[in-house]
Amino acid sequence: MFQLIIRKSNERTLEEFFSRGQVLEVNALPYRLAGRSIAGVDAVASQLGSAMLEFSQGEKGDIEVTIAQPGMPSTTRRTLYHGDCLEVVGAVVYFFLQRERPKVSWRSSALGTLAMVGVVLALVSEIAAFCAVPFLMSRSNRWRRQGELQAINYQTDALRKRLRKMESSDPVKAVYLDALRAELDERARFLRRHGEAMSDSARQAMLENLRRLETLTGRLVDSPQFLLPPAELQVDGPVQRIIEAQ
Repeated sequence: MFQLIIRKSNERTLEEFFSRGQVLEVNALPYRLAGRSIAGVDAVASQLGSAMLEFSQGEKGDIEVTIAQPGMPSTTRRTLYHGDCLEVVGAVVYFFLQRERPKVSWRSSALGTLAMVGVVLALVSEIAAFCAVPFLMSRSNRWRRQGELQAINYQTDALRKRLRKMESSDPVKAVYLDALRAELDERARFLRRHGEAMSDSARQAMLENLRRLETLTGRLVDSPQFLLPPAELQVDGPVQRIIEAQ
């Protein structure tokens, strides 16, 4: 409700000057303060000596004090305001109202709540990212493996179809085409059985090999004859020149 600070009116030493004084917290009225312990006194402050202070509620809701001092023919009554000073024989009493602490505004509460929510969301995001990275990497590798396997199957089927359409009257080329068809048929059976179990290096090697086979097949299409025709050796002229030189 209010606070009283009682100090000596004639402070002579540095210790007395810098001392806090006696502090009293008053939470209910009426309240009696005296310099010595007597009947009906709520608190005792030795600095007051024989004086007595009685605090009560005024008609307008303010706080009034009645001061009774020895040697005074009548008591003194006055209304107190925040920061007032009461001078009593040998002492000074400071009066301070204690108001309730203002409530925190909803804006401040909302800002604090939003800050906490933001921190929590950031932590949750970091934890989720930390946990999801291995899963995403594994999933990414799985998709990459599936993509490479599909590419191998597609290129193998495309080469098989292309080789089936190729025919040659050259016996050597015909045998070579048959060997390529058998090789690709065997690869197709292998992929159906063991394609999923292939390692990364094996898939890369097969893709590279299929690219080479595709290049070779293109050359076979462009060249109607697999082997070059034998070159006719012109030996008569050189032999004749050797004989003449003898």
